[in-house]
Amino acid sequence: MERGLRELGRRTSIRWSAERLCLAGLRRRRPLRPERVRGSRRGAVAAAARCRTGAGRVNRSEKTPSDVTLDDAPELLIEASAGTGKTNALTTLAARLLVEKRVEIGEMLVVTFTIAATGELRDRIRTTLRAVLRLARGEDSKPKAQDKALLERWRELGIENTDIARRLDLALLDLDRANVMTIHGFCQRVLADFAFEGGLPFGFELAGDGADALNAAVTDEWRRWAYPASPLLVRYAMKKGLAADELVGWVSGYLARLDLDIVGVDTSTDEASSGLDGLERAWRDALSNARDTHQAQAESLPDGDRDRIAAVLQRAEAVFCTGGSYLGKQRESKRLRDANPALAEVLGELDRVSGELRIGYDGLLPCLRRDALLNTRALLEHRVREDRRLGFDDLLTSVHRALDAGKGLARRIRDRYPWALIDEYQDTDRVQAEIFRRIYRDTRTGDDTGALIIVGDPKQSIYRFRSADIFAYLNTSDAVAADAKLRLSRNYRSVSALTAAVNAVFDHPCPFALTGIDYHSVESAIEKRQLEIDGETLAGGGSAPFQIRYFPWGEKLWTKPDMGDLAARLAADEIAAVLRLADRGQAKLGREPVRGSDIAVLVRTAEQGRRVARELHQRHIASVEIGIENVIASREAEQLERLLWAIAKPQSPNRTRGALTADVLGLDAAAAGALQDDDNAWNAWTERLADWLEEWQRADVAAMIRRILESEEVKGADRLLRYRDGARRLTNLKHLAELLQEAETRERYSPTGLAAWFTRQRANAGDRDELALLRLDSDEQLVKIVTMHAAKGLEFPIVFCPFLWDANMRRDPDWANYHASEAGHREILHLDPTDAESHIDWQEGFSDETRLLYVALTRARERCVVTWTKIRSTENAPLAWLLYGRESASEEMDAAAVVKVVRATKGLSPKQWRAGLDDLTARCSAEIGIVDMDLGYESP
Repeated sequence: MERGLRELGRRTSIRWSAERLCLAGLRRRRPLRPERVRGSRRGAVAAAARCRTGAGRVNRSEKTPSDVTLDDAPELLIEASAGTGKTNALTTLAARLLVEKRVEIGEMLVVTFTIAATGELRDRIRTTLRAVLRLARGEDSKPKAQDKALLERWRELGIENTDIARRLDLALLDLDRANVMTIHGFCQRVLADFAFEGGLPFGFELAGDGADALNAAVTDEWRRWAYPASPLLVRYAMKKGLAADELVGWVSGYLARLDLDIVGVDTSTDEASSGLDGLERAWRDALSNARDTHQAQAESLPDGDRDRIAAVLQRAEAVFCTGGSYLGKQRESKRLRDANPALAEVLGELDRVSGELRIGYDGLLPCLRRDALLNTRALLEHRVREDRRLGFDDLLTSVHRALDAGKGLARRIRDRYPWALIDEYQDTDRVQAEIFRRIYRDTRTGDDTGALIIVGDPKQSIYRFRSADIFAYLNTSDAVAADAKLRLSRNYRSVSALTAAVNAVFDHPCPFALTGIDYHSVESAIEKRQLEIDGETLAGGGSAPFQIRYFPWGEKLWTKPDMGDLAARLAADEIAAVLRLADRGQAKLGREPVRGSDIAVLVRTAEQGRRVARELHQRHIASVEIGIENVIASREAEQLERLLWAIAKPQSPNRTRGALTADVLGLDAAAAGALQDDDNAWNAWTERLADWLEEWQRADVAAMIRRILESEEVKGADRLLRYRDGARRLTNLKHLAELLQEAETRERYSPTGLAAWFTRQRANAGDRDELALLRLDSDEQLVKIVTMHAAKGLEFPIVFCPFLWDANMRRDPDWANYHASEAGHREILHLDPTDAESHIDWQEGFSDETRLLYVALTRARERCVVTWTKIRSTENAPLAWLLYGRESASEEMDAAAVVKVVRATKGLSPKQWRAGLDDLTARCSAEIGIVDMDLGYESP
């Protein structure tokens, strides 16, 4: 019977009511009666047979990093799909360079793009070298295939084991001196070591992200035009996104893009503003006339019209800035023309003059944006030369300009680091890519040794919002010879059925909505599944590693809030079911029960993460949110800010009492308020604050915070750990202490200066920074709620993707940032775009979202559960593109064609929407479990 049930699970997808859904072992209210629907393995068509160029079954004879030639090519490009062993490829190549090419550890440059990744990469290189060294000495009887292949290759080359061991021994001794660094760390090293050759600033200081200097420069530029401008223009500009704080964010996104081509603004700011004085006078005159006429004739108007017109004239500036009409909508204006033609005429004239003035303002705003960007860039470059204080972007642009000045600097850098291995190359921007091109391609001569070895995956280029440029990768790929490219095709992460399902999802003529980014199917190296859940074949999705929970819709589409709550609740219910089964020994990963830490829920936004966390909390399931919240925006940061001010500037009793309510100190509001009537207790606290200030001044801010946490006088750490989420609170405070200490050391802040700096950082807490993202306090038993961006590079046994139906596509109509179609893909910032330019911008953003979907669907090792439905904007969701755009799409698609296909998806019927899932199962070579949910889902 058990075999029959398993066969049923393989051959069918099942339709269940909501309360029957969760995994087997859950208490059910009535017997399960599955209704059989269309087969999920119709024809067992292999997804690999339909994929794009290069798809099909993996060629097991393809080259691997262990046998690719290192001798001749000046560049080697390794394209590594998710789970195919990118880091192993890097460590293998590093080992080969050390042994085969006899490269010294100091001659090798290894670059990656996050600080955390540098430490991990260094450790992985050490692990590989140690493993092969043990194997060469005969100390490892069960070597990994990668290590065994390396040793066999070296023996074939005639390298003796003793020589191998000696080279690896030397490398391990020197590994702490290895040049494993971020791109910013590399540029900082170049500026320090080659200042003379590059004409670079001597004795510069690193000023962090340069946010303070940028804020000051943009604010200065904003004041320059805003102070002499009319209040109406300033208000209109702010409504259009030209407030000082918004302008800072906009300028920062383009500041370091040195080759950016700014178009759409052909006039100077003076020319664009030359006729505005007259238009503003005409508007003020028309407004004055309308107010006078309305006042004179108000008694003759119906009450509704009289009050409506009085309201719009009273807030005339707000109506102007929002593009409203003073005359009113068509029905209102017709009624007014019939009742009072004179007033209607003057209001119509005010509308006409307002339209002309808006046109004038709209012609000026692109000039102001251009000026803000160019003038801020020039001012910051001047300050860098004067102050010798460089932000992170300044490190890159300074090296880029120095390399532009001639080949001498590039030659010196190449001589020192003849071999460069660049990880995560798809995350480069154009400036970074140009730096490596000029060092390793433009200066290469015929007798040069060394090479630039690039590892990346264009399908995982997901940081467009941080200026990562997929076209920089594509340009580099085009320049590398075909025989110097290696594609990794074996997936060592996901089980075979899950890998086949992802192949099927991306089986599409243009899967990433952008010509040049292909999907090549991969084959799993993992046949045996570790996840075992007793009786799960009775559940809706069967035992399929890839599962879809489908919510149909009735007469109306789901609303985003309702579907968001429903999707979060469903994911929490299924997680609770798995963990209950694990408690009974019925859900295992290998021999161990499934734990909360084996499960991840991937979300797109902080709001989605909070929904899931709330639902899990209601089910008494502990979770942690990763990559969602900036620690500077946390409750602990808010309380610490108050405490820092109370210590650094103890002049306000009210401020001090407020600071004492911090969780780490243990006073509630009532106890703090009572201090004003208890002199002894108040004096004890003020003396304690003075002692902490003395500690701060004597040592540093971190020592002071450590004293608050650990000393017997307060026992702050013990107080925090009494809370349910005490470990999280304590981790946050320690993290904040590190950030404060770094700023204090870097900027030499006094206590009041550091408190002011922290206040500014909290005001800009929405600008997330790798160093300021919340850290994981403990791995034990916590379900991980992870943003899709933060999930890149991670893997989890079980993954839930509850929100893939929620499209995140937005476009600003005031500018467009895109790339030209000709060779080189010139980057353009169009400040007055037509629909054609805006569509290209949209296409590039949409492609970024499809790549983010790829990252999400490739995080799971054993199971991935997707929730799918349709809301008003789901046609803009990448999964909709992949499910419903296959027949209309082609391999070569411009922006207009992509937009057309996406818009056509909007009109699909519920039957067609559901049929897309059946088509997916039909083209997949493995089982996909689809569960049709009831409209009225309720948690068990």
